[in-house]
Amino acid sequence: MDILRTLPAVMPYPAKMADFFAERGIVALTRADADSGSCQRGTVGIYYHHHEQGDHLHALLKLISERATALN
Repeated sequence: MDILRTLPAVMPYPAKMADFFAERGIVALTRADADSGSCQRGTVGIYYHHHEQGDHLHALLKLISERATALN
């Protein structure tokens, strides 16, 4: 939220977040090609605390990586 409020940046978020952001005074911009069906791809970061280690975390990261690779 702080980044969206303080930086002159355009950041992609899922449409499902629109209500959450609207409640906080942040509105979505409409893309000129929104009706064309085109898809914009971007990089997604996954952040976790460096003390959070364990099989469950590694399994989740592996699953996400495999599914992302399958999309390409």
